Amino acid sequence: NRESAPNPLTLAQDGVEVTIDQVRKENGQTIIDLSLNNHIYDLSTFTIKEWSSLAGQKPSDYQMLNAEAGGHHLQARMTFTGELSGQLIVGFTETLNFTFNL
Repeated sequence: NRESAPNPLTLAQDGVEVTIDQVRKENGQTIIDLSLNNHIYDLSTFTIKEWSSLAGQKPSDYQMLNAEAGGHHLQARMTFTGELSGQLIVGFTETLNFTFNL
């Protein structure tokens, strides 16, 4: 069980802020906890699983852990098969996406 991201990684674009709260690699999976914040969109309506990837692999699971204030602030978890590292893309649409290097 290896954990990383003690200093949260945050990117902002088009009024949306994405923070990686925690990355865990355990039991053959990579689990990423995210905080998503904005004051424009209902983030719960986006198909984030469809537009996201880690090291070129789509998430095996995506869950909203909680959503407040009409989906403007939500916490989410993405799970990937394999203990992966590399480029993480958190995507909301084809053009609204955030790239992190893990």
